[in-house]
Amino acid sequence: MLYYIFDAVAIDFDSQKDLEKHCQKLTSFTDLAVQLDKMKYAFNNAENVRADVIVNALPYVDGIAEIAVYHKIRFKLFSRQVKSQCLCMVATHVGENITLYTKETQDFALVESTLKQFVQEGKAPVFVGWQAESMERAF
Repeated sequence: MLYYIFDAVAIDFDSQKDLEKHCQKLTSFTDLAVQLDKMKYAFNNAENVRADVIVNALPYVDGIAEIAVYHKIRFKLFSRQVKSQCLCMVATHVGENITLYTKETQDFALVESTLKQFVQEGKAPVFVGWQAESMERAF
């Protein structure tokens, strides 16, 4: 079962009870369309708009418990002039350890295709070119 939540973080992705309490069930990729359009608009216009998307999977999809996408934008000091911006994807892989895979991109189509592949085809992203950070499981 896939779940989604917008503009939030720190959901216990191992707990079905938490997911059902805080998230909505994801029935199709179109459930994410409005939020993705909002994110694309914010990115294309360099605006600081909350448009985060988090998709959780229980049971995990190829070991992936969660994929989060957010718009990262930085402004120059004391100015509204954009210093840098990108789209960030974070995938949480659960195995013996928990591994966070992160990728920053300027390509919105890559973000969309990664989420679409995860939601529609049940496939984890190919992590070539992603940064990996591993940590031990606390439980």
